Amino acid sequence: MDPLFPEIPEDFADLDDEALAEFTTSAEDVVAAVTDNAAEYVGEGRTKDDLVTEFGEGVAALKAARTERDKRAGETEPEGDDADEELSATVAQLAADAETASEAEPEEEDDTAPV
Repeated sequence: MDPLFPEIPEDFADLDDEALAEFTTSAEDVVAAVTDNAAEYVGEGRTKDDLVTEFGEGVAALKAARTERDKRAGETEPEGDDADEELSATVAQLAADAETASEAEPEEEDDTAPV
């Protein structure tokens, strides 16, 4: 199973501007793709819970990358505030969707049970 997000650095301050922009763009692409069709990313070793966890970690990293980008740009009020709220809402919705899907899945019958 391939990770959803590009490798997440320990500290975004260690990245040069190009690497920071590359990570941000890649992570935003992943967020958009998973938001559009989360079911596509479940399977092949990744459960719904795994997806929600990995997505949440990636979104947290994206927020950190945006904060670093804004800090470097010298912005006193980072533009990421509204975007961060949207990302948090997306993570919450994905988790809720995964929970709803889990509840909707029918239980498999045990064919080996005595009749």
